Amino acid sequence: MSDSHSRRIRALELLYDHVPENAGEIPSFVDLLSDTPDDHAEDLWRGTLRLLHNQGLIKLAETMGFGGTAAYLTDTGRAEVEERRRRRTNPAEMRSATERGILQYLYQESPNGTEWTQLRGDDGLKIVLEGSTLPDNLVGRVAEQLKEAGLIEGGSYVAELEGPLTVRLTGLGQRCIESGVSVEEFLNKQRQTQPGHVFHIGTISGSNLNWGDHVTQNATTSSGLVGDELRQLVQAIVLALPVLGLPDDDVEAIRRDSEIIEGELQQQTPESKGIVRAVFNRNLNRILAEGENQLALYLVASAKVLLRNIGWDVA
Repeated sequence: MSDSHSRRIRALELLYDHVPENAGEIPSFVDLLSDTPDDHAEDLWRGTLRLLHNQGLIKLAETMGFGGTAAYLTDTGRAEVEERRRRRTNPAEMRSATERGILQYLYQESPNGTEWTQLRGDDGLKIVLEGSTLPDNLVGRVAEQLKEAGLIEGGSYVAELEGPLTVRLTGLGQRCIESGVSVEEFLNKQRQTQPGHVFHIGTISGSNLNWGDHVTQNATTSSGLVGDELRQLVQAIVLALPVLGLPDDDVEAIRRDSEIIEGELQQQTPESKGIVRAVFNRNLNRILAEGENQLALYLVASAKVLLRNIGWDVA
């Protein structure tokens, strides 16, 4: 939050909370401040008050010296303060602000997710919503939810803190923050664009490699290219790795195998089909054996449906 915006909020809050000793008394603004401002600060406050006056949020009475400048809230200004205070305590607003704050912070610290960033503790992230600092435990809880959604990776944990102590941005999280939409909207779009198991009638011919053992009209994939569907499946598995609950060794092995598959799909040599089939089955077996949640089971089941529909025997 910029200094000018912070002064704007503070001025309105001070005027809203002021209770005059005598009805109808207009307070001198400098009396509402906790510290006596210096000349520079007086100029800044004068500019803020004039802006609020021009916006119809306060009525301003100026004098030659700043000490005599007085102001009071209009109904419009009072309504703005009340709406801001409502947003500060609204659970949805708090969660949304925390999601954006975490992702923006990580993007600024390490946009490609190459470095771990401390999120919690004294040197961790402080998120401000409408001039009010949100509780630290909310940051931890939302960070854990972002990790489960695959937008960030969790590093170290400490027993006394909820959520991860250190985190880093994933490729999916980078795309989320660069999209300019809310986390909820981004994830909804991701779900809508995930490749399904509906296969449209088409043909595979020409330079398009026939990867299936038996490809019929009904087995042709939505893109018309079996390789495209396999590539999407590889990418989906890699994106899901942070939330599958796999051991680190298996995660790295699946990443390496995924690069092998991508390379074989690109080259399309006579040996490629056998290599890709073997590596795919190996990765699916790793996920099935070590995955710790329902997402792992669902991902493996979905992958097997796709592979069977393109004519592969799946273990």
